[in-house]
Amino acid sequence: MPPDTLAKATGAALKLAAQLSWNDVTLGAIADEAGLDLGALFALKSRDGLIVPIFQKFDAAMSADGALRKGPPRERLFDAIMMRFEAMEPDRVGLMELLRSLNRSPFGIVKRGEAHLAAANWAMVVTGLDTDEGAPRSVKAIALARVVGRAEKAWLSDAHGDFAQTMAELDKALRETEERLSWLSRFTSRRDAPASSTPDPEPKPE
Repeated sequence: MPPDTLAKATGAALKLAAQLSWNDVTLGAIADEAGLDLGALFALKSRDGLIVPIFQKFDAAMSADGALRKGPPRERLFDAIMMRFEAMEPDRVGLMELLRSLNRSPFGIVKRGEAHLAAANWAMVVTGLDTDEGAPRSVKAIALARVVGRAEKAWLSDAHGDFAQTMAELDKALRETEERLSWLSRFTSRRDAPASSTPDPEPKPE
Protein backbone atom coordinates (compact mmCIF):
# COMPACT_ATOMS: atom_id res chain seq x y z
CA MET A 1 0.00 0.00 0.00
CA PRO A 2 1.40 3.43 -0.93
CA PRO A 3 2.62 5.39 2.12
CA ASP A 4 0.35 8.35 1.39
CA THR A 5 -2.71 6.08 1.24
CA LEU A 6 -1.75 4.48 4.55
CA ALA A 7 -1.18 7.88 6.13
CA LYS A 8 -4.62 9.07 5.02
CA ALA A 9 -6.23 5.90 6.36
CA THR A 10 -4.55 6.08 9.79
CA GLY A 11 -5.48 9.75 10.14
CA ALA A 12 -9.07 9.05 9.19
CA ALA A 13 -9.28 6.08 11.57
CA LEU A 14 -8.10 8.14 14.54
CA LYS A 15 -10.45 10.98 13.64
CA LEU A 16 -13.42 8.63 13.51
CA ALA A 17 -12.39 6.92 16.76
CA ALA A 18 -12.47 10.33 18.43
CA GLN A 19 -16.00 10.96 17.16
CA LEU A 20 -17.51 7.51 17.67
CA SER A 21 -15.68 4.61 19.28
CA TRP A 22 -13.15 2.22 17.81
CA ASN A 23 -15.69 -0.61 17.83
CA ASP A 24 -18.10 1.48 15.74
CA VAL A 25 -15.53 2.40 13.10
CA THR A 26 -15.69 0.44 9.84
CA LEU A 27 -13.15 0.19 7.05
CA GLY A 28 -15.74 1.66 4.69
CA ALA A 29 -16.17 4.69 6.94
CA ILE A 30 -12.39 5.10 7.07
CA ALA A 31 -12.21 5.06 3.28
CA ASP A 32 -14.97 7.66 3.03
CA GLU A 33 -13.37 9.91 5.64
CA ALA A 34 -10.00 9.65 3.92
CA GLY A 35 -11.47 10.29 0.46
CA LEU A 36 -10.28 6.90 -0.79
CA ASP A 37 -11.87 4.11 -2.77
CA LEU A 38 -12.54 1.15 -0.50
CA GLY A 39 -10.48 -1.04 -2.83
CA ALA A 40 -7.41 1.01 -1.95
CA LEU A 41 -7.61 -0.44 1.56
CA PHE A 42 -8.07 -4.05 0.46
CA ALA A 43 -4.72 -5.13 1.95
CA LEU A 44 -5.88 -4.11 5.43
CA LYS A 45 -8.82 -6.58 5.42
CA SER A 46 -10.45 -4.77 8.36
CA ARG A 47 -10.08 -1.71 10.56
CA ASP A 48 -7.82 -3.77 12.85
CA GLY A 49 -5.32 -3.87 10.01
CA LEU A 50 -4.59 -0.26 10.87
CA ILE A 51 -3.61 -0.89 14.49
CA VAL A 52 0.03 -1.65 13.73
CA PRO A 53 0.44 1.21 11.19
CA ILE A 54 -1.08 3.64 13.70
CA PHE A 55 1.51 2.80 16.34
CA GLN A 56 4.31 2.69 13.77
CA LYS A 57 3.45 6.25 12.84
CA PHE A 58 4.26 7.41 16.36
CA ASP A 59 7.28 5.12 16.73
CA ALA A 60 8.75 6.77 13.63
CA ALA A 61 8.57 10.13 15.40
CA MET A 62 11.37 8.94 17.71
CA SER A 63 13.80 9.21 14.80
CA ALA A 64 12.35 12.40 13.30
CA ASP A 65 15.44 14.36 14.36
CA GLY A 66 17.90 11.60 13.52
CA ALA A 67 19.82 9.33 15.86
CA LEU A 68 20.27 10.22 19.52
CA ARG A 69 23.78 9.03 20.30
CA LYS A 70 25.06 11.64 22.77
CA GLY A 71 24.58 11.68 26.52
CA PRO A 72 23.88 8.93 29.06
CA PRO A 73 21.73 6.04 27.75
CA ARG A 74 18.87 6.76 30.15
CA GLU A 75 18.64 10.38 29.00
CA ARG A 76 18.73 9.35 25.35
CA LEU A 77 15.92 6.87 25.87
CA PHE A 78 13.91 9.45 27.79
CA ASP A 79 14.21 11.96 24.94
CA ALA A 80 13.34 9.39 22.27
CA ILE A 81 10.28 8.01 24.04
CA MET A 82 9.00 11.48 24.90
CA MET A 83 9.17 12.34 21.19
CA ARG A 84 6.75 9.46 20.64
CA PHE A 85 4.29 10.82 23.20
CA GLU A 86 4.58 14.34 21.82
CA ALA A 87 3.69 12.99 18.38
CA MET A 88 0.68 11.18 19.88
CA GLU A 89 -0.73 14.30 21.52
CA PRO A 90 -2.57 15.79 18.48
CA ASP A 91 -4.48 12.49 18.16
CA ARG A 92 -5.03 12.12 21.90
CA VAL A 93 -8.82 11.62 21.85
CA GLY A 94 -8.81 9.03 19.10
CA LEU A 95 -5.82 7.22 20.57
CA MET A 96 -7.35 7.14 24.03
CA GLU A 97 -10.43 5.46 22.56
CA LEU A 98 -8.30 2.98 20.61
CA LEU A 99 -6.15 2.10 23.63
CA ARG A 100 -9.15 1.65 25.89
CA SER A 101 -10.82 -0.54 23.29
CA LEU A 102 -7.70 -2.71 23.01
CA ASN A 103 -7.71 -3.23 26.76
CA ARG A 104 -11.15 -4.85 26.59
CA SER A 105 -10.18 -8.01 24.70
CA PRO A 106 -7.38 -10.60 24.73
CA PHE A 107 -6.65 -9.74 21.08
CA GLY A 108 -6.32 -6.07 21.96
CA ILE A 109 -4.09 -6.69 24.96
CA VAL A 110 -1.75 -8.77 22.79
CA LYS A 111 -1.67 -6.06 20.10
CA ARG A 112 -0.93 -3.39 22.68
CA GLY A 113 1.90 -5.46 24.12
CA GLU A 114 3.32 -5.97 20.64
CA ALA A 115 3.13 -2.22 20.08
CA HIS A 116 5.09 -1.55 23.27
CA LEU A 117 7.77 -4.04 22.23
CA ALA A 118 8.02 -2.51 18.75
CA ALA A 119 8.39 0.95 20.29
CA ALA A 120 11.08 -0.34 22.64
CA ASN A 121 13.05 -1.91 19.80
CA TRP A 122 12.98 1.26 17.72
CA ALA A 123 13.90 3.40 20.73
CA MET A 124 17.00 1.24 21.20
CA VAL A 125 17.90 1.60 17.51
CA VAL A 126 17.47 5.38 17.61
CA THR A 127 19.66 5.68 20.70
CA GLY A 128 22.31 3.21 19.54
CA LEU A 129 21.51 0.77 22.33
CA ASP A 130 20.44 -2.13 20.12
CA THR A 131 23.36 -4.35 21.14
CA ASP A 132 23.96 -7.04 23.74
CA GLU A 133 26.17 -4.75 25.79
CA GLY A 134 25.15 -4.76 29.44
CA ALA A 135 22.38 -7.31 28.88
CA PRO A 136 21.03 -9.37 25.98
CA ARG A 137 19.24 -7.16 23.49
CA SER A 138 16.04 -9.19 23.81
CA VAL A 139 16.04 -8.72 27.58
CA LYS A 140 16.56 -4.98 27.24
CA ALA A 141 13.72 -4.78 24.71
CA ILE A 142 11.28 -6.55 27.04
CA ALA A 143 12.30 -4.35 29.96
CA LEU A 144 11.96 -1.20 27.87
CA ALA A 145 8.57 -2.32 26.54
CA ARG A 146 7.35 -2.36 30.14
CA VAL A 147 8.72 1.17 30.55
CA VAL A 148 6.77 2.32 27.48
CA GLY A 149 3.61 0.72 28.85
CA ARG A 150 3.96 2.43 32.21
CA ALA A 151 4.57 5.81 30.59
CA GLU A 152 1.63 5.29 28.24
CA LYS A 153 -0.67 4.62 31.18
CA ALA A 154 0.49 7.89 32.76
CA TRP A 155 -0.04 9.71 29.45
CA LEU A 156 -3.67 8.61 29.43
CA SER A 157 -4.13 10.35 32.77
CA ASP A 158 -2.29 13.55 31.84
CA ALA A 159 -4.21 16.71 31.11
CA HIS A 160 -4.28 17.66 27.44
CA GLY A 161 -0.90 19.10 26.50
CA ASP A 162 0.56 18.48 29.96
CA PHE A 163 3.21 15.76 30.06
CA ALA A 164 3.94 16.08 33.78
CA GLN A 165 2.73 12.61 34.79
CA THR A 166 4.14 11.05 31.63
CA MET A 167 7.61 12.47 32.18
CA ALA A 168 7.63 11.62 35.88
CA GLU A 169 6.59 8.00 35.30
CA LEU A 170 8.93 7.58 32.33
CA ASP A 171 11.89 8.87 34.33
CA LYS A 172 11.02 6.65 37.29
CA ALA A 173 10.54 3.56 35.12
CA LEU A 174 13.80 4.14 33.24
CA ARG A 175 15.76 4.57 36.48
CA GLU A 176 14.31 1.38 37.92
CA THR A 177 15.01 -0.53 34.72
CA GLU A 178 18.55 0.82 34.54
CA GLU A 179 19.15 -0.39 38.09
CA ARG A 180 17.76 -3.87 37.36
CA LEU A 181 19.75 -4.27 34.15
CA SER A 182 22.90 -3.07 35.91
CA TRP A 183 22.36 -5.72 38.57
CA LEU A 184 21.77 -8.33 35.85
CA SER A 185 24.96 -7.29 34.09
CA ARG A 186 27.02 -7.62 37.29
CA PHE A 187 25.41 -10.96 38.11
CA THR A 188 26.01 -12.48 34.68
CA SER A 189 29.56 -11.09 34.60
CA ARG A 190 30.36 -12.91 37.83
CA ARG A 191 28.84 -16.13 36.54
CA ASP A 192 30.73 -15.88 33.24
CA ALA A 193 34.08 -15.09 34.86
CA PRO A 194 36.68 -17.79 34.02
CA ALA A 195 37.74 -20.04 36.84
CA SER A 196 41.21 -19.40 38.23
CA SER A 197 43.91 -21.51 36.63
CA THR A 198 45.98 -21.46 39.80
CA PRO A 199 45.58 -24.75 41.65
CA ASP A 200 44.43 -24.68 45.23
CA PRO A 201 47.32 -25.07 47.64
CA GLU A 202 47.75 -28.52 49.06
CA PRO A 203 46.53 -28.79 52.61
CA LYS A 204 49.27 -28.65 55.18
CA PRO A 205 49.87 -31.86 57.08
CA GLU A 206 48.46 -31.95 60.55
